[in-house]
This record gives sequence, C-alpha cells and structure tokens, in this order.
Amino acid sequence: MRIRTCFRTLFFRKRSAGYNRLLPSSPLNERASSFSELDNELAPISPAGSLKPPKSAKTAQPRPPLRQIFRRQVLMNMFVWACLAVQNNTFGQLFPVFCSSDARSGGLGMRPGQIGTALSIAGIMAVLFQMTVFPWAYNRFGGPRCLRVSLGMYPFLYSVSFPSIP
Repeated sequence: MRIRTCFRTLFFRKRSAGYNRLLPSSPLNERASSFSELDNELAPISPAGSLKPPKSAKTAQPRPPLRQIFRRQVLMNMFVWACLAVQNNTFGQLFPVFCSSDARSGGLGMRPGQIGTALSIAGIMAVLFQMTVFPWAYNRFGGPRCLRVSLGMYPFLYSVSFPSIP
C-alpha cells in the first residue's frame, strides 16, 4: 500500500507553476534565520500554492539583476555539475572504445558481448553502491565531504581503468 502511495505522489501529483514560499515558522524551513531579508522577499511564489504572501510583498518589485542571481554558491554548483557531466559523458563514450580496441594498440580487445557484460556489471555495482554504501557515507560524513572524496578518487580510478598506452 505504501509503494502505491509513493508512486501516486511522484507521478500523479498536481504540478504548480513556480515555488512555494517557506515561511520562517514552517517546519520545512530549518535554515530560515540564515536567509537575508532580500532573499526572503524575492522567493518565487506559486499562484496555486497554499502559502499566501504577505500583503506588503504583493507590490510589484523589479526583477533582480543577473549578478544578484549568480552568486558564488550558485556558480560553484553549476561548475561542479558541469565537470561531473563532462567526465561522466566522456567516460561513457571512451570506455567502450577502449574495451573494443586491439590489445596491441593499448585496448582490451573485447568482443561486443563482453563489453555489454562489463557495462551491465558496472551498472549493477553502481546501483548496489548507491543503495547501501552511499546513504551510510552521506549520513555519516555529509554531502560536501562525499563529493570531495569521490572527486579525489577519479584520477586513481581512471589510472586503473585506462593504464598508460605504450
């Protein structure tokens, strides 16, 4: 019964346009005190949302300039996401080429069926890792530390996966 409820919540909920404001008294807003007054006033509000803005916030305010939107943290998040996307796509494209290349040219010389098996095993291992090890590590060490450790492991993992070509 619980799975059915989760499925319905995820796929059949009503979509609202925009975001709902989290008021400082809301239990979901744990860090409301760290928001500046300006950020709280400029938070997007859904017209169909259940939380109504205060009367004073209904006056038309000018849109913030881009330099106010693209702050340091936003730019850092965009940069890290872009780097992860580039390395993930690059690895996804180069690994099958490396596996199918001749052993004389530095590849593994695998047949297509073997490459498919290797990719399937890697996918299963990734799912098992994300279901078991990652939640424990995230709860114990936090998101930023997990990100730093995983980014630091990439050079080692690539040196093991792609040994130097003679």
